[in-house]
Amino acid sequence: MDGHLMDGLCCTGCGAEYTPDRPRSLCESCGAPLQVRYDLDRVRRTMSPKDVATRERSLWRYRELLPGPYEERVTLGEGMTPLVPLPRLGRAFSLDELYVKNEAENPTGSFKDRGASVALTMYKALGVPSIVLLSSGNAAGSWALYGRRAGIEVHVILHDDAILQAKLDLIAAGAATETFHGGKAQGMKLLDRRVEEGCFSVQAFHEPYRQEGKKTMGLELAEQFSWRMPEVIIFPTGGGHGVVSLWKAATELRDLGWLEGDMPRIYAAQMDGCAPVARAIDEGTPTVRPWETVDVIPCGLRTPNPFASDLILRALRESGGGAVAARMDDVRSLMLRTAREEGLTLSPEGAVALDAARQLAERGELQGGERVVVFNTASAHRYTETWREICDSAGAGLANPR
Repeated sequence: MDGHLMDGLCCTGCGAEYTPDRPRSLCESCGAPLQVRYDLDRVRRTMSPKDVATRERSLWRYRELLPGPYEERVTLGEGMTPLVPLPRLGRAFSLDELYVKNEAENPTGSFKDRGASVALTMYKALGVPSIVLLSSGNAAGSWALYGRRAGIEVHVILHDDAILQAKLDLIAAGAATETFHGGKAQGMKLLDRRVEEGCFSVQAFHEPYRQEGKKTMGLELAEQFSWRMPEVIIFPTGGGHGVVSLWKAATELRDLGWLEGDMPRIYAAQMDGCAPVARAIDEGTPTVRPWETVDVIPCGLRTPNPFASDLILRALRESGGGAVAARMDDVRSLMLRTAREEGLTLSPEGAVALDAARQLAERGELQGGERVVVFNTASAHRYTETWREICDSAGAGLANPR
């Protein structure tokens, strides 16, 4: 496959190496996730930051650091999302430079488009006819629509209380959909049945390519700050794919010699009704304990037992960061406050990350002169039900007109 400088796949557990000539899932030796490795010497000889600056404004501007053939990329124009400064909230939190990286600007309104674009480019090139994933919301719509673009059949196993917009996306895309009720184990049974019938599973960390798409969030951050990373990155965390992807981006840029200054500290932000990563950081354990009773706003942060928790915790600890849990009432309040003070509407996930910045600043873990970037991973408009509740509680009288 021309257009990239992928050097193979490597197990994150035992180090076993694999060729990318066919679809691959977990390591055959130890069952750990695989990651894409690149020939960074060739990348360094082939491209430079100056080259990147002249290219298309999409995540595919970093094509040598992505898998799959560039000329056959599956794209709807994802990536290169804006950095939005929050001066008023920054002052309130005693932070001089507070930004939101607004992933709402992606084609389906979610950062999930990055992973879908890159992974489906690779699976199209490998001739994969059908894929299956389990989702509680945004990934479902993203993969279904990008699957149509790629000409790959997408099967979605969807939790029955998923957000309305995800269900509408699936209907619009005509995706084969099965719903389930209860815990993730019920959904996994349906997913396993589809795998037995011949679908390839693209669950987070169960295949290596969607991480490469999400990695471009970190590549963009560095480029937007003139090839320096912000001192602090705060990412809303459910399954933890975003945290691991951002750390992979930072390490690849460092190893390429493109990164000026220090590596970023990465923090995971969770809700206190489902915070297994934050608890593991507080307790100093190498893996997470499954969260007992999930109680959060319907969004992408309902993952009581993330699959690759060792990789998530490793990224947080190696970066010198950590994890924070936000209260649901604070999240709702901050969603409304950000709209009223900054004119920016956030998803629940984005508000969780912003509240984490507030908490970290209060604890003294963030310094006033540091550059802090929080991620809004999805559009506020994907959460109509939550916003209606917030506006009703604010007494606006417009959310449910009579």
